[in-house]
Amino acid sequence: MEITAIEIYRYQLQPLIAPNRLSTTAPRTGALLKVHFDDLALPGHADLFPWPELGDETLEQQLEALKSGVAFRLGAAALGWARYEAQAREKKVHLLKAEAVACHCTVTTEQNVAQDFTYAKFKMDAHKIMHWPSTEAWLLSQANIQWRLDFNGLFETVTAAQNFWQQVSPTLRARIDFLEDPYIPELMEKKNACHVFSNTRIAVDRCPTPKALELAQVWVMKPVTFAPSYFFQEARHFDRDIVITSTMDHPLGQLMALSAWQTLKPELQERLLPAGLLTHNLYHAHPHSHWVKQVSHQIMPTTIESGWGVTDALAKLSWQQL
Repeated sequence: MEITAIEIYRYQLQPLIAPNRLSTTAPRTGALLKVHFDDLALPGHADLFPWPELGDETLEQQLEALKSGVAFRLGAAALGWARYEAQAREKKVHLLKAEAVACHCTVTTEQNVAQDFTYAKFKMDAHKIMHWPSTEAWLLSQANIQWRLDFNGLFETVTAAQNFWQQVSPTLRARIDFLEDPYIPELMEKKNACHVFSNTRIAVDRCPTPKALELAQVWVMKPVTFAPSYFFQEARHFDRDIVITSTMDHPLGQLMALSAWQTLKPELQERLLPAGLLTHNLYHAHPHSHWVKQVSHQIMPTTIESGWGVTDALAKLSWQQL
């Protein structure tokens, strides 16, 4: 198998508010890839949406590496998913089903959560912890919501985590589904650090070390950050709960993650928790937002056909040779 050509379509997403504590409201850039292979008649597509704030190389670095033939991890994963779709298109296989998948609501500010959601992910930062009584009061005011608190590695010491956890009331603790990446990476590997949050599940995100993964009760997996063969292998091997999310990326990235969820559900059953795929609402309306459909607290594809299901829409884009 050899890649004969790569075409790209650049896009921008304009956040309504900073997506996490490490980012801003500046437009975010990504690229869709159309990859041609010498052994397949049809090309495959994938989304490439780096987060330099979280350690990814920039988009320009990613594209330059793809052009040189030695891709970074995220670019290599995108090539893998492009081939995954190309093979499906060759065999006329649909990678998505007309099936609605339950999701959590992603919340970055103290905004009301729609009543049809059971789970919500709240992006934590130092300001929210500094004003914790007010933050907790708001969290508790959202009736019946199970909270997934995402810290993006906020705590740099065990003491800081202990000081925070002592402020959290038993009432709120009972409504926390899990705490995602509370510590900087090196502390996520320490058993005594994770024990601070006794009787509350710890989740790891992105590419955790084997030790951090061993200590976690939940793995928040972003399919587009792994090559498909590795992603499915690791998801099937992990014997605890999994949450599949997008990377807050282009609607094509949402469809790719949705396809991965639908593929794994028959095998993982109850270990595959409500997903984090309703992320298009974090941005101003995008020309391709309609590629996915939100039905209450669920997401589903708008069209069903071979591959990612949006071949006609992809064909109309202005592609440029890389």
